[in-house]
Amino acid sequence: MLSIGIHASTWKAGRFGYTVGGYSATPYSLVADCTTFATQTTAALASANLSLARYALASFSDGARFGYTVGGNIGGATPYSSVADCTTFATQSTAALTSANLSLARQSLASFSDGARFGYTVGGYIGGATPNSLVADCTTFATQTTAALTSANLSLARYGLASFSDGARSATQLEGTLAATVS
Repeated sequence: MLSIGIHASTWKAGRFGYTVGGYSATPYSLVADCTTFATQTTAALASANLSLARYALASFSDGARFGYTVGGNIGGATPYSSVADCTTFATQSTAALTSANLSLARQSLASFSDGARFGYTVGGYIGGATPNSLVADCTTFATQTTAALTSANLSLARYGLASFSDGARSATQLEGTLAATVS
């Protein structure tokens, strides 16, 4: 489903895997690499570059049409980002999507999705006197919008955490995913 690292973020979408952002010599990267599963090769893909260079970000996808990269550290006086980028799998292009921005700017957060209807972003580092977050945001794939979802908040504020989902889908979700893939 997805793998999250502290300095880079990745997601899987059927034929290709994308690796974006991270900490580099510049020091923050917006570069996207695309791995083609059939050939097991990776190359830079400029059309999928992030809109903003950052590291310690999170990502998730709807499993069929879009991948989302959110949050991260951008450096400077206010280093934490709420920016959301959306990668369209059909065109392999990425652009900022303000309607999906996080409700709270943060880095080193976790994310996962149900693969069909919702993506979740939880926790993270926000700095200040209380540096850890327990905030959960929910992205609704049908509307490509994100909002805080207090019922999904973490039980303990923390950052640098890992996440995963069980991957189970109902028949309705599978039908919706197949329909979206065909169209």
